[in-house]
Amino acid sequence: MATNAASSLSLAAGKKHVLQYEKPGYIPQSQEVSLKLNEQAEISFQLEKEIGEVVIRSAPPADIFINGKSMGATPQTLRLQALPQKITLRRSGYRTAELLVMPTAIAPLLIDEQLKTELAARLSQTTPFLTAAVGIKMKFFDPRDQSGTQSTGRFTMGAPNNEKFRRANEFQRQVNLTKPFYVSTTEITEEQFATINKFT
Repeated sequence: MATNAASSLSLAAGKKHVLQYEKPGYIPQSQEVSLKLNEQAEISFQLEKEIGEVVIRSAPPADIFINGKSMGATPQTLRLQALPQKITLRRSGYRTAELLVMPTAIAPLLIDEQLKTELAARLSQTTPFLTAAVGIKMKFFDPRDQSGTQSTGRFTMGAPNNEKFRRANEFQRQVNLTKPFYVSTTEITEEQFATINKFT
């Protein structure tokens, strides 16, 4: 039987009853009671808050806010009541991370966030494919790492001296792509090229 706090209950006499009191964020308690005929009893519960450990890490380090309240910077281990907790991680120049967690006394909760720069966050939401003018199908490429700060688009362009059919002006050079771009998934047809030339 479920009932509200500070309520009166009618229980059968001569039997053992187990009363359990539960409230969100608190450790449940139970008591056993047995009443005689016409006997009345007052039962009270002293609940203890259920507290859980939350380990918060981020790369790079960021400021922590719990339900809007500043709690310092990562990394940090916090003891929070077992209720829904809104955790916000903020760092200038990076996309704010927001998480809703439920701590528990059973085991520590680990939060390990990899923050993205605003640019990297916007690029991650970019459409991977699109159709450009005159039906040219394009694919998106980002030559940088997930943080959006370091280029991984390094390669050698050109032909070596001993390559067959190499032209005299095809010198080799190192190229480092640093900006995201779209590229056609197929060769451009003569018709597409002629159409584009009309606008150039």
